[in-house]
Amino acid sequence: MVKDYYAVLGVPLDAGQTEIKAAFRRSILSLHPDKIGNLETSKDNVSSYLLVQEAWQVLSNPEAKTAYDKELKRCMSPAPVPIHEVLLLSELKENADNVPDGFNNDNESEDECWKWPCRCGGEFVVFQEDIATIARPLAGSEEVSSRTVPCDIVAPCTTCSLHVQIKIDE
Repeated sequence: MVKDYYAVLGVPLDAGQTEIKAAFRRSILSLHPDKIGNLETSKDNVSSYLLVQEAWQVLSNPEAKTAYDKELKRCMSPAPVPIHEVLLLSELKENADNVPDGFNNDNESEDECWKWPCRCGGEFVVFQEDIATIARPLAGSEEVSSRTVPCDIVAPCTTCSLHVQIKIDE
C-alpha cells in the first residue's frame, strides 16, 4: 500500500511544485503545536503533523517524487488479467440481500463476504478482510496517518476463468 501524499496535502495528482509548497505551508501551520496551543495538541494532531512533513519530504524532492509517482501509478493501475465486469463495492453491498438463492452473503460465517453471480453459475467472492486491507479510510477518519490509495480488488470466479474488478467507492 502507498500513502496518498497528494491527498494528505489536499492537492491534485498533477499539482506543480508551487501548489504543493503552498499546501504544505498551509497544512503545517494549521497543525503546528505552537500555533494551536498546548491544550489542543493531541496524538491525532501530532500524527497528522508528522504525516504532512513526510508528504513534503517526498513531494519536494524531485527524485523521490518521481519514484513515488511511479509506485502510486502502479498501485492505481488496473489488474493484468482480463476483466469481465467492473463493479462498485457499494453495488455488492446493496445487492447482498437481493441476489438469487445460493449467492447471498453468508451471515453465518465469521468472515463477512459479498458474492456476485457469474454467468457460468459460479460466483465472485469478496471478503471484508480483503477490503479492509486495501481500502483507504474516509476523509476525516481518525486514522489519517494510515490513509492509503485505494487499489481495486480483482476477484476470480469460483468455477471459471472470468474475473471482476471491484472498485472501492466508499
